[in-house]
Amino acid sequence: MKTLLIYPRLGSLDAFITYPPLSLIYAACDAVKAQKEIEILDLRFHPNNYLDILKKKMTPAVKLVGISVMTGSPINYALKISQFLKINYQVKIVWGGAHPTLLPEETLENAFVDFVIQGYGSKALAALINALEKRGSLEHVPNLYYKKKGKKIANTRTHEHELIPHKDLPYDLVDMERYFAKTLGNRDIPIFTSLGCPHQCTFCISPAIFTKMKKKWVPYDLSEIIQHIKRLHAQYQVTSITVLDDDSFVNLNRIAKLFKAFINTGLSQTIKMNFRGARIDELDQMSLKDMVLMAKANTGFIMIGIESGSQKMLDRMKKGFSVETIKRVNKKLACYPEIRPHYNFFVGTPGETINDLICTKDLLLKLMEDHPGCYLGFGSDWKPIPGSEMTKIAQREYMLKIPVTLEEWAQIDSFDAHSKIYYPWYTDEYDKFIRMLQCSAGILDRKFYQEFILDQRIFFKILSILSLLYRPVSIWRLKHSVSKFLIEFPIRNWLFNSIFKRL
Repeated sequence: MKTLLIYPRLGSLDAFITYPPLSLIYAACDAVKAQKEIEILDLRFHPNNYLDILKKKMTPAVKLVGISVMTGSPINYALKISQFLKINYQVKIVWGGAHPTLLPEETLENAFVDFVIQGYGSKALAALINALEKRGSLEHVPNLYYKKKGKKIANTRTHEHELIPHKDLPYDLVDMERYFAKTLGNRDIPIFTSLGCPHQCTFCISPAIFTKMKKKWVPYDLSEIIQHIKRLHAQYQVTSITVLDDDSFVNLNRIAKLFKAFINTGLSQTIKMNFRGARIDELDQMSLKDMVLMAKANTGFIMIGIESGSQKMLDRMKKGFSVETIKRVNKKLACYPEIRPHYNFFVGTPGETINDLICTKDLLLKLMEDHPGCYLGFGSDWKPIPGSEMTKIAQREYMLKIPVTLEEWAQIDSFDAHSKIYYPWYTDEYDKFIRMLQCSAGILDRKFYQEFILDQRIFFKILSILSLLYRPVSIWRLKHSVSKFLIEFPIRNWLFNSIFKRL
């Protein structure tokens, strides 16, 4: 019996494909150790012919197909794949990932889904394969939801994080060189140094996923992390690693020890260490000594969720820090130009007003003024996340009707939805202001220029220069809050959907 694990297309997010599908690599660990036959297929590389590629992989030996599914557009592609397989092959289909974890029973209602693995999947997938091979009972497969005589059965769920050592990670199931080719020469691989998150941000998926965990945040042993990095350097000659933790800076003493250990290996001379998860309040608590150590450890970029420039909205999100703290940390980071902060924010949140958006644009301008080397996020649209407190607020205060089927959940991403998403608290003026902020984010920080000016393709060199020439217009729009005649927005959408996605 062979198991095919599929990472579906993501929609507009395919434009930013750089990392291998860690969710599938981790899920495959115990099955590979048990010498089960596993193959990973990343359909993000096949935007126009993904079903044709899938046909070639569906040999008679494939009896189980697993799909990793996030909320939003990925559901659309996961459904198409599942329907295609169910119609044309005798195969069982199991869904895992964030969305099935949060809504296992709703997911299982779909006729094209046989099983759902809720939460961590390595032990569960290996046990499921073993049960199917032996045609045995499914009742002892952890974290599994399945159908039996028309009824949904929920097995016992584990409430501990699945800490998998690096030696068990089957990186050879994917072609790493294909991912390196997407990073403009930077050989970067993501890793985890901890699992979980102890915070309760109302917009986030993490509190819902980790609500029953015995420990909300669990770090890997430092020696395990260092050995992991050494392996990646020896096996793939990486030039950077990106730590994908939800929050890497929970324990500042621990992170300082990690920096020291990394420096002591000598690898910090050739490998950058990037971080996807950092909080303003944690960075604010770092001492001067800690900041110097972080810079010495060859830290590259740090993604920091500032979320909004409105204190009202930050409090509504339960972020636990102030706008003034954001400004203070930005000035602190400006003293270390080798460290590049990426400030992520999002818009369209329930209860947000134009005045709140004005606070956000004022903050973005201030961040750029105090730290010209920082990067700004693209200003993501808020979307309802199953189980999040903010989604419940939208339901309670604005009578928002959330999706109740997989097909409906597939339409909540603004870039890929069949029709324009317009939430009950939106007004035309508010909507235009949102689009202005989103158009400005990639221009204000010279991101497009710096990312594409070194590209050898003439189109991207021209695009980078045009973005630099347009920057004064963008700054003028922001300073004077002029959101009318926003012809930039359809151009931005065209670039993402027609150009970047096909790179």
